[in-house]
Amino acid sequence: MNQKLDIDFHENGAEGMFFPVSPVLIRPWKAGRFSVYLNQDGKHVLYTNKGAAYTDSHRSRLEEAGVDTVYIPSGDIR
Repeated sequence: MNQKLDIDFHENGAEGMFFPVSPVLIRPWKAGRFSVYLNQDGKHVLYTNKGAAYTDSHRSRLEEAGVDTVYIPSGDIR
């Protein structure tokens, strides 16, 4: 089944393109295949690095802080 996704990438100048996603959709991992960024004052700030762990604790802290969107670099999506 081929399905076309209508993806709204988020561009931030020299930082490049980012794919917005809800942090609750990202499953915890021991070694991630992509970096996770937060948007703070219009700039993307690294939250977890590609290859690093993303745990339930990471997700809980984001939820407690009211973060409903995180960003994945478009180059990390394959």
